[in-house]
Amino acid sequence: MASGSGAARVATAGEGTGAGPLFEAQVYRDRVRRAAELTRAAELDALVVAPGPDLRYLIGSRAETFERLTALVIPATGDPRLVIARLEVPSLSSSAVGDLDIEVADWVDGDDAHALALAGLPSKPRIAVSDSMPALHVIPLARHTGATPQLATDVLRELRMIKDAAEIDALRRAGAAIDRVHARMGDWLIPGRTEREVAADIAAAILEEGHTEAAFIIVGSGPNGADPHHEFSDRVIERSDIVVIDIGGPVEPGYNSDSTRTYCFDDPPAEIADAYAALLEAQRAAVAAVRPGVSASSIDAAARDLLAEHGLADRFIHRTGHGIGLSEHEEPYIVGGNDIPLRTGMAFSVEPGVYVPGHWGARIEDIVVALDDPRRLTDAESAALFARCAVANMAVYTSNTAGDADKEIPRRLAAQLGMVHLDSHWLTDDDAISPISVRGAEERRERREFIPYTDKPIRWHTDGYYNPPGRSIRAFVLHCVRPAAEGGETQLLDHELAYLLLQDASPDWVRALMQPHAMTIPARDGERAAQSGPVFSFDAGGALHMRYTARTRSIEWRADEATRAARERLEAILESAAPYVFTLRLAAGQGLVCNNVLHDRTSFTETPQKRRLLYRARYHERIAPRAAPAA
Repeated sequence: MASGSGAARVATAGEGTGAGPLFEAQVYRDRVRRAAELTRAAELDALVVAPGPDLRYLIGSRAETFERLTALVIPATGDPRLVIARLEVPSLSSSAVGDLDIEVADWVDGDDAHALALAGLPSKPRIAVSDSMPALHVIPLARHTGATPQLATDVLRELRMIKDAAEIDALRRAGAAIDRVHARMGDWLIPGRTEREVAADIAAAILEEGHTEAAFIIVGSGPNGADPHHEFSDRVIERSDIVVIDIGGPVEPGYNSDSTRTYCFDDPPAEIADAYAALLEAQRAAVAAVRPGVSASSIDAAARDLLAEHGLADRFIHRTGHGIGLSEHEEPYIVGGNDIPLRTGMAFSVEPGVYVPGHWGARIEDIVVALDDPRRLTDAESAALFARCAVANMAVYTSNTAGDADKEIPRRLAAQLGMVHLDSHWLTDDDAISPISVRGAEERRERREFIPYTDKPIRWHTDGYYNPPGRSIRAFVLHCVRPAAEGGETQLLDHELAYLLLQDASPDWVRALMQPHAMTIPARDGERAAQSGPVFSFDAGGALHMRYTARTRSIEWRADEATRAARERLEAILESAAPYVFTLRLAAGQGLVCNNVLHDRTSFTETPQKRRLLYRARYHERIAPRAAPAA
């Protein structure tokens, strides 16, 4: 390595003690290269990046800001250079610097570190500094350049707003970890305990579930829930309270989770239940509005306008969301007046809230990632879908294809997710893709007697429960071309959760539903033979498959007490599984990819202008990255 005032050797990542996991070196090389390109485009001579999230993004360094200058200098042309006090050089062993082509210019007390940072640049360089650089370094740099440096925010946010595949995977792991904490909330959130006691248990769980720290914890019970930035107090939680829990923290290599859920112990009063229902509708409307090309402000408006329709405009007192990554809050901000267009790879929260000062509050928060065209996924988009399916067996996407009736969308999307073998039967089109449409059923009259092709509700089921074992439906894609005028909501429940909930109730019930003749679909003249099989089974790779319908006609269950009790318990679980159920109404351009999870559908109403059309593609393999060909 070249040096400034003295020789410096930097260990490669992991060689020193205490090194945390990093991305591959090429990830950081690409980021530094891209930063130089954007520096040229901004007509700057160099970026000077101080310790903080920007430096961690560029080289994986966890260095902190002290009175001694540490800065990464990225010139518009030429090689980047890291200026650092010699006594701080060992700290670089936990960064990617040792694996990158970055000059380490070290210095000792008495040297002019700020002049060293500017060495090799024009005599009066135009530089931009990261927003985390303190004045004690900005002012000396200004003296040397003869001008006040610009902020590098515009350049660096362009990099950090668009998440690459590695970042999305890190955000997925962070999201899964915080979801596991929320899933355990019933262990600690108990009336009679104080907010502080609950927060202490949550903090321990955040670490247990894989975070490096609990960055923030909000336990807002009763009137404290009406303060969006309340933390926790010694207030005793009461049984009648509505409780807001907002928690998060980083997982290696530093990417954050952030998730808010609202809890209650008993059925709330009608006024609160109605307000919460409106809040949930607003959050779903905002998520449904997400797609590349729309403005950040339009997402805020989608939530805000719906709450206004319910008379709750004055109860929503903050922006709808914020970007997330190495910082808990970063660009893009989902707020009125921010007309920045959303782009593929942006990750941000959607978290509207309702607050009644002195009484109660509620907020619902999820992190979303926008897709562009499902027919041509980027690496980051593929990673986002794989990551969510690995955690929940399902992923909902929003794309830029609203109104596009191309039937290739679900097939080409599925192929990129490892699904190739479509299930074809007498009701599909010749391409084995089914247009789910009332009008289509009118045109193909044989479909009219089958509920999916009507506007009637459908009870809980998994797809293809009537198929023989050799044609089990392992996954499907459901893509929305047009929603109905009203209705058509779908509830989704990961079948693995249904299995675990039944297992927790009684292992005997799970065993009963794994019997080879647990559920039988009677023969249908000229169409299919009788099909018997288990409800739950595991494939050769150990993945759980579920074959189930809640319908009561044309279904035969094994006639024994264990099967009867198991079926009744499973039905009860499905009726009461609200904490684990995801409800959505697909908008145009949205879709679902899943490993054949449990789902239902409400009835819907059409108008001549809004006739519902969805494409369904069902597959005999699960969602999985396709293996690279052997060399």
